[in-house]
Amino acid sequence: MSSKQENDSGEYRPVLLVDRAISKPAVPVTPASTPDGRQYGRVQILVFDDRGPLGQVALDLPPEGLSGDQVEDAVDQVRNRVPGGPRSAAPAIEGDPMPAVVVIATRDRLEQLGACLAALDRQDHSDFEVIVVDNDPASPSARSTVESASVKGRSVRYVHETTPGLANAHNAALPYVEAPIVAFTDDDVVPDVGWLSAIARTFAEFPNAACVTGLIYPASLDHEAQYLVEHLGLGKAFERRVFDLAENRPKSGLFPYAVGACGSGANMAFRTQALRAVGGFDGALGTGSPGRGGDDLAAFFDVILAGHALIYEPAALVRHHHDPDKDRFRRQVRQYGTGLGAYLTRCAVDHPELLPRMIMGIPAGLRHLAQINGAGMESRVGVPMGPRLAGLVAGPVAYLRGRRALHRDSES
Repeated sequence: MSSKQENDSGEYRPVLLVDRAISKPAVPVTPASTPDGRQYGRVQILVFDDRGPLGQVALDLPPEGLSGDQVEDAVDQVRNRVPGGPRSAAPAIEGDPMPAVVVIATRDRLEQLGACLAALDRQDHSDFEVIVVDNDPASPSARSTVESASVKGRSVRYVHETTPGLANAHNAALPYVEAPIVAFTDDDVVPDVGWLSAIARTFAEFPNAACVTGLIYPASLDHEAQYLVEHLGLGKAFERRVFDLAENRPKSGLFPYAVGACGSGANMAFRTQALRAVGGFDGALGTGSPGRGGDDLAAFFDVILAGHALIYEPAALVRHHHDPDKDRFRRQVRQYGTGLGAYLTRCAVDHPELLPRMIMGIPAGLRHLAQINGAGMESRVGVPMGPRLAGLVAGPVAYLRGRRALHRDSES
């Protein structure tokens, strides 16, 4: 871990998260404490212009706090490193808002689900419905909560999916989707007010786009494990990026296999027709399946390989509640590795003609994995490489197990 994240006793210094719009006067940051009484030792400022998140800056939070001038100086650091500087607001899209359906997969997390639904009720997009998929729950309590909820004056549809796995949960919602856009997020996510509008606006701006992803920002960095999650590659850039196999193809030879830079499953949306055309999500992948993850990567890969564009739009912002438990974090690191290995195995099984290029990309892939996982920086960020590599090695067997299970279920 960085020495800046530790105090003199080697303990983690909690990070206070602050939003700052450059169009508003500077506001001082006063000293504050975490809910369990620890003093915040750092502050991370998410800077917004009129179009959305512009960048972030982190600095020490002294006992006396930060003055408005100090905050303004920090914000200037973000301004100065953005080519072209702050942007004007996105142009309005003519016509009615594009209808959408938001799908939330959940499992025994009622409090977090409630916060997600409340955030959706605050969306400035006016034309959408919500489907909650209860995935192999240990308790039936979510049904009554969902069936009594409403978002934007509309009832929330409840779907019960008994087969575990995030991909299976997402697929269970697709038969009920009639809107041209289907957006997916998780029950431990709080979407910002303009999230769905940014997604719809991006689809309207890019008719060839089959998928739009967005920025996943931490909801809290009170605990060390939450800080470490930020070094697993969950958060992406603050600039819009377009991915396809034509003029917007990344120069990296790892593309289109290494699609992690395209986004993450907690914040993704598809044109419904395009997602159905590629067969939805692979049920052998995803949290809760033997594959442990990679269902989002496989969907990104599929739509790109089908000739569509994928747009990463940071204005489509959500805030994710990272798990604060360090033991679960280590398991999460391994799970990410397993999901990646399972996803790559799926690419090789379904597209053997691409296998030679995949093999040639192994050295670069390992370097990429080391970079996003913090290898070589363990004394600085404390992210262990071993569990992720162990998961990566286990990925092929995990995927094949999941694939066999799907085959048995289809025959029964």
